[in-house]
Amino acid sequence: MEICTRAISFYSYQVSQEICFQTMLYKNLEDKYSGLEKQLQGIVRDANAEITSLRERVTALQKDQELEKRKAHDLHDQLLEKTRQFQKLQTMYEKLKRKTLVPTLQQTVQNTIGPGGGQGGVMAGQIGRRPFTPAMANGGGSRAWRVGGPVAVAGGGDDRDPYVYQAQPHYRNPQPQQQQ
Repeated sequence: MEICTRAISFYSYQVSQEICFQTMLYKNLEDKYSGLEKQLQGIVRDANAEITSLRERVTALQKDQELEKRKAHDLHDQLLEKTRQFQKLQTMYEKLKRKTLVPTLQQTVQNTIGPGGGQGGVMAGQIGRRPFTPAMANGGGSRAWRVGGPVAVAGGGDDRDPYVYQAQPHYRNPQPQQQQ
């Protein structure tokens, strides 16, 4: 009986030791779990803060992009308007240039080749020299051009000259030899 008592007491000692050991393991695991849980909560909190920050940044960038799109669209519209204005001014300039250049060329031609203006289309004092031609005025060759009257009236809008002039080549007559 004494052996049985000792065996039972040893068994109860072993069980109590096992319970203490398991309790200690449980406490250690519980401490590790709570530490990991706190760490996880910190990571989740940081991740949520980062996500919120990135969402705000994306929203701000989208607003900036929309603003830049509006600016680009406005600049494009301004460019189109300025291009239209430039083309209108260019057309007006060309029209004015034609209106002022044609009478000037006619006057120059009439003065150079005009009636009673010298021998063979050459004015007095220019014998032996070539007459000044409108082509020369524009840096062209030595061929003289005679600008005729209006050939036809052009129909159409305000941006065109109403008269169409016909340019005809005029070749200089050979100079008569001066008699000595």
